[in-house]
Amino acid sequence: MKLPLLDPAAKIELLEATRYYLEINPELASDFVDRVESALCSIDTQPLRFARLETVTTDRDIRRVLLGRFPYLVVYELLNGEPYVLAVAHAQRRPDYWLERKPG
Repeated sequence: MKLPLLDPAAKIELLEATRYYLEINPELASDFVDRVESALCSIDTQPLRFARLETVTTDRDIRRVLLGRFPYLVVYELLNGEPYVLAVAHAQRRPDYWLERKPG
């Protein structure tokens, strides 16, 4: 199964969040990773399924997936129909810090 491309900074964010949950409880970390992987699969197979991020004023097609019990979002941009993950962002910290990231 093909997964969407992740920005290098998004990969780091994913690793840091996973490490954080590992320190709390390995099962919690496993659930977090499972939810991220599920979100990435859904983004790849149905990129238009998720809502546009309306808090951002831009012409870019930026969307987000909430990770259920975790306060994280997977933020991605559609470019020519292809998803590119901009961030694995904590929902309550530094809103829109990832906005300057671009596919490519």
